[in-house]
Amino acid sequence: MKQRCKAASQEGKHQLKSEEEGTERRNQVRIRKEMREKNEGLLFTTAAGLR
Repeated sequence: MKQRCKAASQEGKHQLKSEEEGTERRNQVRIRKEMREKNEGLLFTTAAGLR
């Protein structure tokens, strides 16, 4: 019985960890996207300024 509880608690921790990793990955993707948009905006404004 004790063994089963321990396994369940480990499973719960694993679930939590993978959810956290998923959230972190989404945040990184979002940040990367924002950076790309910012960079494109800068390129556009400098190109417009040079014209």
